[in-house]
Amino acid sequence: HVIGFVLQRHGFNIVAAKNGFEAFQEVQKSLKTGKSFDLIILDLNMPITNGYEACSQIQGLYKD
Repeated sequence: HVIGFVLQRHGFNIVAAKNGFEAFQEVQKSLKTGKSFDLIILDLNMPITNGYEACSQIQGLYKD
């Protein structure tokens, strides 16, 4: 939460997810609306889908 606080103070919008599956869904949703994330920070030990799996799934959404 410290990273989010610092980034918000510098004008960044924060989207938080409770687990890796939610993180993947947020990225998927952003691509459908034409928005994108500049930075994605994942905890490797997240529940449901861990950070490694979420990262792999998110990378699969991008063609290049």
